[in-house]
Amino acid sequence: MDADNLTAQQIQNKLKFKYFELVKNEKGNNDIWKNDVSLVGKKNENDIIDVLEGWIACNYCHTAYRTHSKKDSNGKRKNFGLNSMHDHLKQCKLKSKANEINNQNDKTSGFFIQPKFAYNKKVLPDKYKLKLKDAELKFVVAGSHSFNSLENDGLLQLFQTGIDIGANLGLLDVKDIFYGRQTIREEAVSKFDQYTDQIRSLLEEPIKQHCIAATADLWTDDLMKRSYLDFTVFYVNNIYELKHTLLRCKHFDEQKTGINIWHEIEQIFQSFNLSFGDTPITTDQGANMIKALKVTDEARFPCLAHRTNTVLETAWENVKKINIEFKTFCTSVSDLRTYCQQSGGIQFKLPKTLKRTSGTRPWRSYFLIHDSLHQSYEQLLILLRERGEQHRLIHINPQLSHEISKFMENFSLIFDSLEFSNRPTLQNVIPSYYRMHECCIIDRKQKNSIINLLKVEIAKELGDKYWTSTTQLHWIAAYLDPTFKELLFVTDEKFLSEQKKLIKDDIQILSSKKIRHMATIAGKARCIICDKEKRTVKCEGCSQMFCYIHLPVHHQELSQQLDEIEQNRDLFRQTLSQHADDTKQHSLIKQIDQWEEDSIKKIQQTAEECRQLLFHHITKHITQIGGNLAALTDQLKHIRQENDFNELDLSHLKEKLTQLAEELYQPPNVSIQQDSASLVNKISVVVSSGFNADVGEFDWIVEQSRHEYDQAFARLSSQNGKISGTSARQEMIKSKLPNNVLGRIWKLSDIDRDGMLDIDEWALVQHLIKIKLDGHELPTTLPDHLVPPSKRHLIKNTASSSYGNK
Repeated sequence: MDADNLTAQQIQNKLKFKYFELVKNEKGNNDIWKNDVSLVGKKNENDIIDVLEGWIACNYCHTAYRTHSKKDSNGKRKNFGLNSMHDHLKQCKLKSKANEINNQNDKTSGFFIQPKFAYNKKVLPDKYKLKLKDAELKFVVAGSHSFNSLENDGLLQLFQTGIDIGANLGLLDVKDIFYGRQTIREEAVSKFDQYTDQIRSLLEEPIKQHCIAATADLWTDDLMKRSYLDFTVFYVNNIYELKHTLLRCKHFDEQKTGINIWHEIEQIFQSFNLSFGDTPITTDQGANMIKALKVTDEARFPCLAHRTNTVLETAWENVKKINIEFKTFCTSVSDLRTYCQQSGGIQFKLPKTLKRTSGTRPWRSYFLIHDSLHQSYEQLLILLRERGEQHRLIHINPQLSHEISKFMENFSLIFDSLEFSNRPTLQNVIPSYYRMHECCIIDRKQKNSIINLLKVEIAKELGDKYWTSTTQLHWIAAYLDPTFKELLFVTDEKFLSEQKKLIKDDIQILSSKKIRHMATIAGKARCIICDKEKRTVKCEGCSQMFCYIHLPVHHQELSQQLDEIEQNRDLFRQTLSQHADDTKQHSLIKQIDQWEEDSIKKIQQTAEECRQLLFHHITKHITQIGGNLAALTDQLKHIRQENDFNELDLSHLKEKLTQLAEELYQPPNVSIQQDSASLVNKISVVVSSGFNADVGEFDWIVEQSRHEYDQAFARLSSQNGKISGTSARQEMIKSKLPNNVLGRIWKLSDIDRDGMLDIDEWALVQHLIKIKLDGHELPTTLPDHLVPPSKRHLIKNTASSSYGNK
């Protein structure tokens, strides 16, 4: 990267987002090099830091200054010195704040902590000291208040007001001046109404200028498990400051259906005169919240902080499923945290207490938990040995814990850039994606490490869950931010060029839409139900116009139709369950049974006919042999009576008897003959195979062998989560398939046509190779069921329709 083409603002932001690093100047002699100023560098592919020539940066706020000019025609630079940095350090607010913190730490480094209240109550006589202590104690004990409540600023202000009144009016009875709960309740309602009116007045101009947006969230408190709906608006004032205010935080005890949520949001819109269809709302991915905002097709944007948390959470669980060592490690860490929380005398002895899962900021938990465990591991080992509980650390690898904390710290910093409330974050969404992808580059030195598995899974989920939640508006916001205007985080030059052109075209479209909106904002249409001219919404399903009053009515009609579909679905589910319980009743099973029965009848009939014919012939043959045997018997009787025989007669009789025996056991004219023509038609069961195998069984059949494919991907050289065509080809030719076949597989798998393969496209390549090696044909075009879930948004779905677009 050419340092001469960078600006100070770009360097400052790249330092904040960890694209660049601060590098200590070991050769610097000036005092500011010790703590205040550093060189600027960036790690190359070999993990070696390349220092940017001619630049330095403040260690506190990352403001960058040139120490040397750009290169002239002779390749030389002019030395600017450090004067600009010296002037900056004198005014740097972050440095001043850091010095104040250090001074406070120095003052409180001993055992004595300065109390909030004066230790010696010199203004009070002893009897009042005792009375005051007693009264404060009764307040805590009798009212079940915490000791900390005695130092509450609101309570102190209340006491001070009472003292001021007494000082002016003399000794008074508190009951004569204090107001009761009913009066204060009425005052609270009055103040609330005043504040609401102020908010309405404050929002009038931002609403007119279309400079207002909102966030909505439905959440449940951890203690009472009660649900609440909160609604916050963000707006820009006339000096371009981003402000926000909470409009509603209400106990939501109704059913959490989309229509119920919308009714509450609709009331907020009407109460504060917000514009329907002109107030973009950011929410999480809750199905009921999404459904609520579809009622009138409000512009909804996903909260990318929540999406990132979902990415990490899903990837974390995936690695636990495929790696038993990691699953055991996570279980042991969880059990250890529970044990330390429930056992006394451990946490306060640790250098850093073991952190628990954060309910409000769960994305921080992955870093905080393992960072605290890493820093406290040695002391934990000592404490657990004293208790005979050291076995709790057997499956906890301290090196793995350290690597996880270092790895997850990157994401903790990225979350900070996505959840600011006092400055815009829309422009940070796309750079954050690329930054996270950069964090997931595989370390070739640790090919089989758990960290690499986490990187593979996070990269995959980033494509499935984060990238699919981004919009072109996020790209426009990044482009309009001077820090990201050049989109230097995009390394694909072709994609970068196309995206810049698309952004500029979209900016022109947005500006033209703004003009048309201003010209037609007063336009109205006739509602199909009430037949009155009002502001309406078009239902894309039936193409009819509905006013805001009757749109829910139409939606209710659709809901009833949906109920009927669900009822039919339930009936079919029962039928399916019955079929599953008795698979022998399947029509094809019955067909096979009938074939078996018919075939057996044919065989039995043929066998019986042959059997009867054989019985008849054998009976006739035996009768004939019996007659010959009777004749032989008569001859024997005759020669015995006459006693007239010699050797020749005996030989003849033996030969005759042998001949009869041979005729009995081997009939000369009887045998079994089999025809070549089949008596029974053979049947078989044909099941789909090849690329249509298991259609409908899985969302994506490739997932069945995903672990094997991902391991192969991790071994290849990838950049920004993708491998080049050269790297892919070297691996693909190992299949020994013809080049034309491999070319077809590449064309089918490179869905986004960028000449590279991400982890999902690579898995598809491997699956198609396996299909071909198994002897099946490849599809001409990629079937829908083989398209990776992360790429399905690229396939135009002509059957899709949305409800409630204006």
